[in-house]
Amino acid sequence: MPRLAGLATAVPDHVITQAEAREGARRVFAARPALFERMAPIYETAGIDTRRSAVPLDWYFAPHDWHDRSTVFLDTALDLLEDAARRCLDEAGIGAGEVDAIVTICSTGIATPSLEARAMDRLGLRSDAVRIPVFGLGCAGGATGLAVAARLATAEPGATVLFVCVELCSLAFRTEAPSKADIVATALFGDGAAACVLRAGEGGFAHIVGHGEHTWPDTLDIMGWRIDPTGLGVIFAQAIPAFARKNLRPAMDTILAAQDLAVDDVDAAREDLIARGVDVSEVFHFAAGPFINAVENPRVSGRDPEGRSYFSFASFEDPDGNGWLLQEITTRLPGREWEPKQARTAGAATLADLLRETSEHHDRYEKTHAEHHWWDWYASYLNSRQNGGSPEEAAAAADRYMEEVLHIPPR
Repeated sequence: MPRLAGLATAVPDHVITQAEAREGARRVFAARPALFERMAPIYETAGIDTRRSAVPLDWYFAPHDWHDRSTVFLDTALDLLEDAARRCLDEAGIGAGEVDAIVTICSTGIATPSLEARAMDRLGLRSDAVRIPVFGLGCAGGATGLAVAARLATAEPGATVLFVCVELCSLAFRTEAPSKADIVATALFGDGAAACVLRAGEGGFAHIVGHGEHTWPDTLDIMGWRIDPTGLGVIFAQAIPAFARKNLRPAMDTILAAQDLAVDDVDAAREDLIARGVDVSEVFHFAAGPFINAVENPRVSGRDPEGRSYFSFASFEDPDGNGWLLQEITTRLPGREWEPKQARTAGAATLADLLRETSEHHDRYEKTHAEHHWWDWYASYLNSRQNGGSPEEAAAAADRYMEEVLHIPPR
């Protein structure tokens, strides 16, 4: 399981307050005062006090072409990448020469050779270190890039993977014919970099138990860049909030389902697993609510004091070393009720045997097929078993899913 051994950030020197950003944008939008005043409340509702910028505020009051923006991007992005990477490696106590692979995420500028290639000598990375530069992931770049780095660390036990994300969003702001999207951008975005070091095995201060992706069809025009002689210009469709409200939750439920097992009684499930030889954590709840880690000491020992559905947990690892959460759900929220084809069986009594059975069947598949995500096969197998399929039928269903939907070839 990949573990985080170091984590650091880096920001440029220029600080712009929200009030300064608002007044600067008002100056740029002087020719369209009605539009600006209609959009101005976003500076208050965005919840942002300050941001860091690659350039001082007055830089935006003059015209700049692609060459100007690219020059600033290359100089600043490279400095931020180096700073974040050094801080991260120092925190982890790892030398740059120990890095076996580096994953670099950036969608706000173009560099060829790529940023990490330009930083190789500056950081002291080995000449045989694997380089994976990724462009175009946008706002999801940090999470998706971390998943890529985690997969690399998992695939090469003992390898050290450095992950760096650098974004200079402010350089895309347009002063000529600015749009509503530009106003939104000035209220939200800043510049900076973040880095982490991952290794599979022991150590580290946190581990990555899962990750997933979801791509919606016919959504290429919702967010992105428009490209012209000035540079990259932001695209924000008005439909983004409605789209997120409608589509994000189902996708996240599917991704999280591979890591979260619902049980009616978390204490009984825990005792049953322990009796079968599984090492299970103490029952706990989240201080600020389920899966909210943005507070100090987010996990609190013991059941949820109010006994609420969805709020009590326990964790364990399956025979493959994958992390799982038991979540006690006694009453489901509206719209999330189970509608099984047959009556549900008691999950606590059969959970360990079912996971062991799934692991054994997956082991056979893993030995005969190309690299894949274990949770894809697990999900199909468990879905078939939940709906009454035999182990043989479930394994066949999972094999078909991997072949026909995910196109995983045999070895």
